[in-house]
Parts: sequence; C-alpha cells; structure tokens
Amino acid sequence: MEIMKEYKEDMNERKYNLIPIPFSDMTSKSYSFEVTKRAQQDVISDNRNKDYIPMIGDSVFNKHAQNLLFGNHASLIKDEKVFSIKNN
Repeated sequence: MEIMKEYKEDMNERKYNLIPIPFSDMTSKSYSFEVTKRAQQDVISDNRNKDYIPMIGDSVFNKHAQNLLFGNHASLIKDEKVFSIKNN
C-alpha cells in the first residue's frame, strides 16, 4: 500500500499513525465485538441507499475529525497543512 510505504519513509518525529488495527485474541484470530455484529446486521437489514463514499472519505466527517484532533482554531487547519483521508 503506497500510503504505508510513505508513512514508513517519513522521518518526521511528530507523525501519527491513525490506521486502525483489528482486534485479535491470544491466538491472533480476529475478534468481533457483539456490538459490531449487531451493527452489521442493522446495516444489512436497513433498506436505505448504501452507496460508497468517495475514496478520500466524507469531507464533512474529515473536517470534524481534524477539528477534534487539532482543535477548532488550530493554525495547522487554517493554514491548510492538514489533509484527511478515509481508510478502509
């Protein structure tokens, strides 16, 4: 994955790895929480449109995530030095 390659090569000591890591049990078998299983069933049984969001994610969600991480008035955001993407 190109983004992981770039992340590993980036020597900036202030970088953050926000890529989710799946939960696993002691035998390294993937573990699904009961709430996750129920949420999946809710999505499957829901008749609403399930179109995919854009590859970089939902822009409104990304903006709120930036504000949550850096603060609503952070100069990094105002100076457009922060960019967010969705990760599958």
